[in-house]
Amino acid sequence: MADREKWEAEFNEMKDESSDVINIKDFVEKLQKEGKNPTPSDEEALLKSIDKDEDGNISLEEYCSMRENAQQMAFSNEDPTSSLMMALKEFDTDGDETISKDELRNILSGFGDSELDDLIESADKNNDGKLSIGELAALMTEMTQ
Repeated sequence: MADREKWEAEFNEMKDESSDVINIKDFVEKLQKEGKNPTPSDEEALLKSIDKDEDGNISLEEYCSMRENAQQMAFSNEDPTSSLMMALKEFDTDGDETISKDELRNILSGFGDSELDDLIESADKNNDGKLSIGELAALMTEMTQ
């Protein structure tokens, strides 16, 4: 099967039966289901590189053009929580792999003592009065969903 025929078959599997296009958001969701985690900048690059007519959809021609250039596209396979955990480690000023109330205050400067206490209490799974990097990452991921 020639590349074009293969790409047409892929396209037809992805699109809704009642449509001749793939919605860009559905395409991103498909990538996520395949274990790829495009970052917001990946998604923006995807839109610019595929959706030539800027209608929010991918036509067959746009899809085939993207497939021709696929070897140049790279998506992050990194778990977003792992990236967040690495970023949060920067706030662990004493290097003990936990975020104390004072360290949390540096992250959430607009929060008062009682709000910080409530946050720690709700996310502190091992009840040590601090948040592990993982506990804080889970809390922040939960707060953004």
